[in-house]
Amino acid sequence: MLILRLFYLLGLTFSANSIRRTYYLAAVEIDWDYGNAENRELVPFRKSVFRQFSDGYYRREIPHVESLGYFGPTLIAEVGDALVVRLRNFATVSCNLQAQGVKVTSENPSYVLPHNQSTYQWEIPQESSPTYDDPPCVARLYYSSVDQIKDI
Repeated sequence: MLILRLFYLLGLTFSANSIRRTYYLAAVEIDWDYGNAENRELVPFRKSVFRQFSDGYYRREIPHVESLGYFGPTLIAEVGDALVVRLRNFATVSCNLQAQGVKVTSENPSYVLPHNQSTYQWEIPQESSPTYDDPPCVARLYYSSVDQIKDI
């Protein structure tokens, strides 16, 4: 199950100084305990989650913010920026990346097989910026959609 989040720091106007931001994500498997201290009868489930790495060698994982739980890392971008997300699949099931509020700028793979990797390229369009009724910063989601039932 892959439930993740994508966070955009979006301005209200288009930035002439757009930036290409590259993120290295990996699908990894963890044991996730749905129980609590009072109910230990539940067995931990094996869950696939996205984690961030420092570079394309995937040797150094960036520490995960514990309060995010099984959400993936926060990806930050502004309107006009290009996001390049390199995804390596260390999990035992196929996964992919779908994101809300982005413009796809290349042909994204329908899925990434276990032990393979792929690159996703997105732009942050002006339409994704906050409206006047929104706070100056809005959040969008990213997630795997290979199996809509199991991935959510």
